[in-house]
Amino acid sequence: SGSGAASGSGAASGSGAASERQSLAEAAGKEAAGWATFEVTAQVDGREALTLGRLVDSPTPCAVDGALAHVALSPSTGRRHQLRVHCAQGLESPILGDDLHSGDLGEGGEGLSPVGASAAPGDGGGSQQKGSVRRGIGLFLYCRRVSLPHPTRPGEVLSAEVGEPRRFARHREKARKGWEWELEKRRGADAG
Repeated sequence: SGSGAASGSGAASGSGAASERQSLAEAAGKEAAGWATFEVTAQVDGREALTLGRLVDSPTPCAVDGALAHVALSPSTGRRHQLRVHCAQGLESPILGDDLHSGDLGEGGEGLSPVGASAAPGDGGGSQQKGSVRRGIGLFLYCRRVSLPHPTRPGEVLSAEVGEPRRFARHREKARKGWEWELEKRRGADAG
């Protein structure tokens, strides 16, 4: 959904330049206090894995999903589903739309509950599955940037970067508006 750009920059340190990858995600359900920068070290499929991360924007409050944290994630190891597992288990905030790893949390596999919020009134909780992550909306995770050593030109690095898919910003805006509507509704109920 974004446009891609690729470039070859020759600033690699020696011919053994490492690959680098940065992904962005919307993690849902838990307040992101203390997440300016963070590190998650936890096993994935029985092997140690390390993910470095940082909070990109202030968390967006959401009446359905709890707090939405827009995070940049850089895996230092390359385990299958590493970013998804580290958000769900290490941060206790699964990636929005992750129907595979969001149920691994909490007592008895019940998952997380949204922070400071409950399911929207009148929906019977139907828009919300295990924890605070809704299913069927697609995974809110994408690879933003990847860099790797050029295969035929020692010392050069190939890089590609894409913009954020439009649905990320649209979802944050809808969450913000829904939260404001919920607050107004609560104020009206308190006043009346």
